[in-house]
Parts: sequence; C-alpha cells; structure tokens
Amino acid sequence: KNAKKFPEEYRSETFKVSGCQAQVWLVPFNDNKKLSFYYDSDAFISKGMVTILCDIYGNRDPREIQNSDFELLNMLLTGIDIIEIYRIKEVCQNYPDRFMRKIFTNQEIEYCRGRYPQIAARFATKEAVMKLLGTGIRGVPWKSIEVYRARGKAPEVILHGNAKKKANELGIKEIALSISHSRNYAVASVVSV
Repeated sequence: KNAKKFPEEYRSETFKVSGCQAQVWLVPFNDNKKLSFYYDSDAFISKGMVTILCDIYGNRDPREIQNSDFELLNMLLTGIDIIEIYRIKEVCQNYPDRFMRKIFTNQEIEYCRGRYPQIAARFATKEAVMKLLGTGIRGVPWKSIEVYRARGKAPEVILHGNAKKKANELGIKEIALSISHSRNYAVASVVSV
C-alpha cells in the first residue's frame, strides 16, 4: 500500500537482488534525509516480503538502520504450503469421518460443509503454520492449529495447546494468514507478527 511506483528504468541487473529464486529489484534513495526504496518482484510472496522489510526500514535515518540490531528480522518467520484439491477429495471420500475428525476442529468442519477447496485451504494453512513454528507434523497436533473466519472478515489462525506454547516460545504474538484456492490447488501463506 505504501509502495512507490517502480520506475521501469531500474528494472535491470544493476538493481536486481542476487540469490533470490524470484526476480526482485530494490533501489534505495534519499527522501528528505530518510532512506526510502523503490521495489518490485515478479512473485507475490517475494514482493510481500520485500514490502515488509521496506516498511520496517524505510523512512528512517540511515545511521539509525546502521546501528540497528535487526531484532525485527529475527522475529519474522514464514510458512507456505500448497496442495492439490483432488488429494483432499480422495482422502475425504475414502475416510470421511476419520480424516475430518483427526485434522479439523468442529468449527472448521461446520464452516467447510464438505466443500473440498475450503477443506484443502485449511489443511494447507495447518501445514504452513507447522513450517512457521519449525515443528513439522510431529511437533503439534493438527487441531491445535485452527482457521477461523467470522462472517465478513478475513480468515485468521487461532492456536491452542502445544502450537500456542511453541508460538509463545518463539515470541509470536499473531500470525497473518493469506489463503486461496483455484480449481486444482489450495495455497496458504503465513507470516509471524
């Protein structure tokens, strides 16, 4: 939302960030003695991460950034997962009650109402959160990560039990969530706040 329009003349190798899987361009400039950035990426996730970093370090005196201990970056944890919806559909058809009761809370089951894209999106969210927490599927029970969506609101992650305990140990106060699905895939991306 705060990004300045990226000037096309900077979309070159000179301003390309090396080491990124996606193409990312970053151009620092002086804006009334405060550091500011032009930035862009060809991937939404990368652009989102660069936006976060530029929001943290933009509009600051360069000396302030130089003397920073970069504590905010140490707290930035992410997780992402993508799944084919047909795989969830097959499991639901083969083990309908067993699968749903093992993985999802009653609230999630009621919300999904058997809709495979919504089930897959919530499954991907749980996997993405497990990656963010660094636990894998053995570290926290599936139901300790819940996706809740109030009417007219964006979905949010609610942690319980071991997942909440692990988040507290990592200093995570909140988890920002973005989920989406197409005809074939469901994807979830989470970032700690």
